[in-house]
Amino acid sequence: KAPLLSIESLRNLPEDQLVHIRGEVKGQEPGRYVRVRDESGQIDVLTGQTTLCPINTVVDAIGYPNISAAEWQLRSGVFREVTGPAAAPGAPARTGPAGARTLRLAQQVRELSVPEAERGLPVWLTGVVTWSSPDSPFFFVQDSSGGLCIMRGESTSAVRPIGRTVEVRGITAMGPFAPVVIASRFDKISEQAPPLAKQITLDYALTGAEEATWVEMRGFLRRIERRGAWNDLEMVTPAGDFTAVLPAAEDVSALVGAVIRLHGVCAANANTQRRLTGITLYVPGAAFAQIEEEAPQNPFDLPTRSLGSLGQFDTLLSSNRRLKVSGVVLHNSPGHLIHIADAGQALLVLSRSQVPLEAGDRIEVVGFPGWQGGRLVLREAVYRKTGRDQQPMPITVRPQQAPAPDLDGQLVKVTGTLIDTAAVGGQFRLSVQAGNLIFEGLLENLGRRPDLPSVPVGAVLSLLGVYELKYDEFGQPDAFQLRLRTPADITVLVRPSWFTRDRILVIASLLGVGILLFVAWVTALRRRVRAQTEQIRRQLQREARLEAELQRASRLESIGHLAGGIAHDFNNLLTVVMGNLSLVRLDRKMETESVEALADAEKAAVRARDLTQQLLTFAKGGAPIRSAVLLPDVVREVAEFALRGSPSRCRFDVAEDLWPADVDKGQIGQVVQNIVINASQAVP
Repeated sequence: KAPLLSIESLRNLPEDQLVHIRGEVKGQEPGRYVRVRDESGQIDVLTGQTTLCPINTVVDAIGYPNISAAEWQLRSGVFREVTGPAAAPGAPARTGPAGARTLRLAQQVRELSVPEAERGLPVWLTGVVTWSSPDSPFFFVQDSSGGLCIMRGESTSAVRPIGRTVEVRGITAMGPFAPVVIASRFDKISEQAPPLAKQITLDYALTGAEEATWVEMRGFLRRIERRGAWNDLEMVTPAGDFTAVLPAAEDVSALVGAVIRLHGVCAANANTQRRLTGITLYVPGAAFAQIEEEAPQNPFDLPTRSLGSLGQFDTLLSSNRRLKVSGVVLHNSPGHLIHIADAGQALLVLSRSQVPLEAGDRIEVVGFPGWQGGRLVLREAVYRKTGRDQQPMPITVRPQQAPAPDLDGQLVKVTGTLIDTAAVGGQFRLSVQAGNLIFEGLLENLGRRPDLPSVPVGAVLSLLGVYELKYDEFGQPDAFQLRLRTPADITVLVRPSWFTRDRILVIASLLGVGILLFVAWVTALRRRVRAQTEQIRRQLQREARLEAELQRASRLESIGHLAGGIAHDFNNLLTVVMGNLSLVRLDRKMETESVEALADAEKAAVRARDLTQQLLTFAKGGAPIRSAVLLPDVVREVAEFALRGSPSRCRFDVAEDLWPADVDKGQIGQVVQNIVINASQAVP
């Protein structure tokens, strides 16, 4: 009945007011608190309830608001899960997996997809603890449907040892490889013996089908490595290696070198893409490691098996037991592998021993039979030299022969043409073509400063080495390589002609470069000739223009002298005319019309004087003689003078506020005179 409020609004309420909130569960510790979040914030509801609600479940909670250490809480709280429409989309609180079916079996959790596991689905299951440790943040349980990894998370429940039946409550999450459960609580129900271990091989374990399951695996204990609170046991099987983890407090050093049977929980190692990369077996203690074959005092006391008898209806190959063989060394890579042969049969031996061997040494080998890449091998082998023996005759491989499984590990001789070489680290690789086949010859153990054989590309070689098959992704042989022992295994039969393809290409390239350079030189030379020719042409044109201008200037100068002389003479005549006109105008007996005619004549003489001034300016080449002139007066005077004797008349329309113009009065008058005369001549 308390009012339903948002978490943010509780900050403004008194501490004695009962309030009601609704939100999603984001964390909890049964009997102490439940952390609830809505769209406005998050708050811890302090409650004594032990009810477990899955993460993201929508709940109603009531209590009294209280602040503690700057954090708001609901004290004396009570909560319950919301079902029905209140938990549907659009409700006050966001929805989570509320109402989701609670998972009761380990198999149900293991079958979840990644998105489903990450939703935090509720889990409530009962199972037997198969592995646990106080030093580990997780433990394993197993029920009738399978095994499961349980993360303790923030749970304070006591760690239960192996054989305890526990009830686990929590939510799902996604682990590195498979879904896991984050436990909020796990309680002991009863004590029970561990389940019956399922016997599996490493091949089957690498499928991931037995993830978190109690199993039994066998192998040879190669060594023990201390890692904090744990001992990592490096185990060897016919199919490969895996690691078994035991508490470091238990001493199992006496097991080193023995074939042992282990009971433990099979857990997958995965990369960031959740792809299985290996197997770790979690063994509860030394009591779950039993010796099947003790480390021998002298491994060479075993009976010697022939190489031809291996793999023929032989159960020894799958029992992790040692066997002893003998053979002649064909090839040796110290610390890695040895190829031996005997009576036409070959065998690959994997050994960590650094004892040097040479081709032709007879040795006895003791190791664990297994398979690698489709071939029979001896793993973790030890050997001793017993003498020298004659190597088998090499088998000649025809150029057209496809990869042959019967030749794997045999000493062969192949003839082919060298097409490429490469030196990487202490290895020298030769790519050889024999007919339609291309294979590699591998020469190892050359040291830091290898004395590489001088083998020219294109030479025909004869290679002597151990035939080694290569397999495709389907396990079928698709190629082979030769493991060479020494540089003496490489014989040059025919050296390539000096005119090899590479050299011909180099010569052709040099010729091409030379031709390109010659063409470029000729092109540059032609461009330079054209540029110089154009420069000479422009120079001649410039000189011709200068000469023409000089002649024109000379002509203008002559004309100027002539015009100047004419102007001086004409000016002298005008002076006489104007003087006489002035004297005539002094006669008071003259009639008015005569006086006006004389005035006009005097004006004409003045204009003629101005014309002579223009001629002098032209002759001297000087600038016009400018002065401040009232243009209306000039226009009236010139226009009336130009129209004397003409039937046309001028009408003047001049603005009163015109400024004076800075002009040559004679030249501007000449301009106006020409305009008026043209206009008069154009009038009908």
